[in-house]
Amino acid sequence: MQTLSHLKALQALDAAIRLGTLTSAASELGVTPAALGQRIRTLEVYLGVPLLERGPRGTVPTPAALEAAEDLSEGFRKLESAAKKLQFERLNEIYIHADPDWAELWLMPRLEAFKTLYPSISVIVDDFTESTSRKPDFKIRLTKTNAINGATLYPEYLVPVSSPQIRDWITHLPRETRLEGFSLLHLTSQTNPPHMFGWPEWVELFGYRGAVTGRAIQYARASQALRAAVHTNAGLVICGLSLVFEQLDSGALTTPFAIGEGAWSGYSYELVFHQDVLLRPQAVKFHDWLKEAAEETNARLTSVCPRAPS
Repeated sequence: MQTLSHLKALQALDAAIRLGTLTSAASELGVTPAALGQRIRTLEVYLGVPLLERGPRGTVPTPAALEAAEDLSEGFRKLESAAKKLQFERLNEIYIHADPDWAELWLMPRLEAFKTLYPSISVIVDDFTESTSRKPDFKIRLTKTNAINGATLYPEYLVPVSSPQIRDWITHLPRETRLEGFSLLHLTSQTNPPHMFGWPEWVELFGYRGAVTGRAIQYARASQALRAAVHTNAGLVICGLSLVFEQLDSGALTTPFAIGEGAWSGYSYELVFHQDVLLRPQAVKFHDWLKEAAEETNARLTSVCPRAPS
């Protein structure tokens, strides 16, 4: 189709006819009036007929241009519709489904660094509960380590955390009574099957008084429990160490017991994607950045946790 070689010129002509001035048309297309005028003049030379002329009220189409105006307008409307159906706007978007706690607590604090590196790439995050027909580029989920089908980002280690105030109170108590009088915040993933390591297992493993494990507040999300722990001194929560590195570094949270008084969860964060996704340069950039950031987290876990995951 030879006319497609003049697509920008035809687009300039369509805008000029619709809007009535070269200035308005140039503004819509994001070019200078001079550049837009040059596109139309090039088309006039190619066709051998004038297309626009100046009138008392602005730019007006010649009879030749006027005859094609309706087809031009309809053609560009259809092109715009086709582009939307083909999701051209997604070329600079990365769309992911992610474990909600991981997305909020691990990914979001790090995304600013990605945006600094690649300001033109937009990252859109949904959790697995979102109802959408849009196919994600990447999925990040917490999966049993022995059932990983995708790429392992890193295994998770579980440890009690609390506000600094609760840590200070606990530090001055005898070991056998350190949990007395403090609420233990439970996560549904630790109490509902198939459950992870939680307060009953922790008390049994490390020898603290077991009776307190029945006095509990339960949360569906680790982020909810952590907000309660930080802002209201509501109690102590066992959660993934990788999720709280930022808050531990800032001092908002602390580990009231030794890091060694924790356990590998038996779960790992898994990255799942179709290889065709990596045909897009933007997706490759996000994939490589994510793997590098996850390797840093894995290295930190390995350096501070006393036992390797089984």
